[in-house]
Formats: sequence, structure tokens, C-alpha cells
Amino acid sequence: MPKFSKKPVVIDAVLWTGKNLQEVIAFIDGPPDVRSTHAGEKWEDYERIVAAHGLKIYTLEGKMSASVGDWIIKGVKGELYPCKPDIFEMTYEPLMAYDANGNLKHLGQSAPAAKVNKP
Repeated sequence: MPKFSKKPVVIDAVLWTGKNLQEVIAFIDGPPDVRSTHAGEKWEDYERIVAAHGLKIYTLEGKMSASVGDWIIKGVKGELYPCKPDIFEMTYEPLMAYDANGNLKHLGQSAPAAKVNKP
């Protein structure tokens, strides 16, 4: 049977902690603070729905539940899906780059991840 490897792609992702609903919704759908409703519900009601029934992610395959600790991934064509942390760790690694001061940092992160000398 022929074998295949995954092409390297860059994705955006946010970790669902159970306490960062606004961050996740901003990632998925744009900033929730600019509107008073989400998914047809008042923001406070939506927070209660998620607390009671879990976070639902609308994927190309339909509605999927995201558990606390799952990563929410935005794929190469903007598609969304939850990913279990062990699969995420086996599949993805942080995208790192040097800033103007020679600090190695995680792209999308404002503070340096580590101070290293440029090669």
C-alpha cells in the first residue's frame, strides 16, 4: 500500500480552556465585544448554553463538540475543527522566528519565547 506524508502547512489555533469563550468566539467568528448577541442569543445566554451543553464547532463535517483542552484549528481554507491535545501535539509545532533584537519568538506571540544568539 502506498504511504503519504502530510504537507507542511501553517494553521491558526486557539486552546479551549473553558474560561476563554470570548477569545474562542473572536477566533472563530470575529470579536464578540462588538455585538450583543452570538448564535442568535444574548451573549450572557450564550455563555450559559456553552456552560451547560459544551462548545460546539461548526465544521465541514457538521457540528462537533469541543472539550476543554481541545485546540480549535482554522485550516488552510478557513475551515474550523476541534483537535484533541495529543493529536495536536503529534501533528503541529509552534512557528518560531527571530525578531529584530535576535529574540526567538512564537509567531503571533507578543513576548519573546527565549533569548538566543542568531546562527
